Amino acid sequence: MNNALYPKLAASNIAKHRKIYLPYIISSAVVCAMLYIMWAIHFDENICKLRGASYLTELINMGIIVIVIFSLIFLIYTNSFLMKQRTKELGLYNILGMEKRHICKIITFETLYSCVFGILAGIVSGIVFHKLVTLILFKIMKMDIQLGFFVSFKSILSSAAVLALIFGINLIFNIIKVYKANPLDLMNSARTGEKEPKAKIISTALGVLFLGAGYIIAVTVNDPLDALTLFFIAVLCVIAGTYCLFISGSISLLKLLKKNKSYYYNKKHFTSVSGLLYRMKQNAVGLANICILSTMVLVMVSATVSLYAGAEDALKQRYPSDISIEYNGYENQEEISKKITNAVFETSEENGFEILDFSDLKYLSFAAVLKNGDTFETDNTSYSSTFSVQTLCIVTADEYKSLSGENAVLKDNQVIVHSNGAQLGDSFNLFGKRYDIVRKADEFKDISNYSTVLADIHYIVVADESVLNDIDESQLEAYEGNASEINHQITFNLNGTNEEKIQLSETITSSVEKALEGESAHCIIESRSVNRNDFYELYGSLLFLGIVLGSLFLMVTVIIIYYKQISEGYGDRERYVIMQKVGMSDSEVKSSVRSQVLTVFFLPLVTACVHLSFAFPIISKLLMLLQLNNTKIFALGLAATAVIFAVIYTLVYSVTARTYYKIVRK
Repeated sequence: MNNALYPKLAASNIAKHRKIYLPYIISSAVVCAMLYIMWAIHFDENICKLRGASYLTELINMGIIVIVIFSLIFLIYTNSFLMKQRTKELGLYNILGMEKRHICKIITFETLYSCVFGILAGIVSGIVFHKLVTLILFKIMKMDIQLGFFVSFKSILSSAAVLALIFGINLIFNIIKVYKANPLDLMNSARTGEKEPKAKIISTALGVLFLGAGYIIAVTVNDPLDALTLFFIAVLCVIAGTYCLFISGSISLLKLLKKNKSYYYNKKHFTSVSGLLYRMKQNAVGLANICILSTMVLVMVSATVSLYAGAEDALKQRYPSDISIEYNGYENQEEISKKITNAVFETSEENGFEILDFSDLKYLSFAAVLKNGDTFETDNTSYSSTFSVQTLCIVTADEYKSLSGENAVLKDNQVIVHSNGAQLGDSFNLFGKRYDIVRKADEFKDISNYSTVLADIHYIVVADESVLNDIDESQLEAYEGNASEINHQITFNLNGTNEEKIQLSETITSSVEKALEGESAHCIIESRSVNRNDFYELYGSLLFLGIVLGSLFLMVTVIIIYYKQISEGYGDRERYVIMQKVGMSDSEVKSSVRSQVLTVFFLPLVTACVHLSFAFPIISKLLMLLQLNNTKIFALGLAATAVIFAVIYTLVYSVTARTYYKIVRK
């Protein structure tokens, strides 16, 4: 056979089957473009030198790994859809005398063309959009925009190599399939259906158990650290339960509809229900895939958008004041306090700034284990127990008055308590002494170092310094060399812009260090304005990664829906042709198609929303690890993302339903 025939046949086949090849090539190009952009950012030396690059590079590396793995799975999955529609044609080639090695040559050229087109389109798109994506990245990270344009040859080679490898794997699978099948198998595989499936009780029970276990874990977890470890277990349970219930539950649903005579024996529903039921095993797996992908898109995008939207809120919670100076370990605390205070006021005055909301707080903080709800144990062996570790933050009545303005008159055994987390009763034991709680405060001004501590915190107000010193001596003895020290914390706000506050904080830091020169102790100076950059670099990087991966998962979802509709269309075509021959009109075909879509294909979207509603508590706890404690922001972000996704999902199904209709009415 003439060797020039193979590339011509391959090109002709791609053109003839452009409905199924074009989405495949476009998907490949999008994957290649994403990889190029991610690698170009990774290899950009100018970006690596910028502040916050450590967050960005780590997340970019993680994103590249996810894209490569997911693209491999997705393109292999897509290739299987494509080949199923081609098997009848390939079988015909074999019956007409073409040997399998000749068919494999045609497939090789088809794969080569698809690969080359995908790589070229992807690289060109990646180069064109790389600068735009980089500018958006700098914008959301609030970084200085870098001008200039460059083409990363390392990124081109890396992206092309990954895509070529995936196409190579697909080619191997296709060749193996051709060699293993006989001509009749190839002719009939595209139209091979299934026997009417039975609703499996065991599969349904397993689905309920897995899904129930995942939901229970998600709803009942309380500790953010526990949420980190249990989240993946919950995800695996939900995925397993989704597949089991879609395979068995959808069959049960269709059988119930079939038993409903008034519904089933309706010209709008008869063809769609019988067609779906006939090959529901394959159909259910596709629906489950769509459901899982939809959930992934919603979780990833909503979480990263919420983190970014709540960055300022998290920042203010972590740093309640513009500047915080914490120090301990000095022999003469009063003298040190005066030195720091003088340095702060003098520096601010010299630079034309006004000190606002000045506070000088002394407190003692240490960890303890709460047992039986009223006893704090502080020996080192307690931490290995199953009881929860608490943080105790103790201040005197005078300090409390400076914080809240309230005058607290207490006896030595009386305290005021404000608890974030586990609540105490009317009293508690600490170091063998019982303290009566005379009042539980509704709020307590946050101490910056403890405003985002994940463990339960008890703010305790004691009568005076003598009680505070007694507790301090007891914890020094209990913890031996690992005890805490009484801390001093100076906090204040400043007038001026963010950049001015950054400059002043650097000047104040230098002044305080100079004032304390020669003193041996521990001093930490934190600035909200300085740390604002770190917050936006981290949250901006996460948002960028969420958008990139969310876009990838959304594209995969759309392509799976498209191929599913085409596959279903060709599978139902003969039935609809027969029905049209016996009198079904075009309007009735459209009505039946619409019924099929509404009957089953919106199940993934509804189920994904149910998954999200149960996942909300555990994801909220995970976001607390990233210092987003405002669940209202996450709820709004999740709702907005769900609405936008539902609109896109509906539009995609509207378009693909028309494609399905065009196929079945031919």
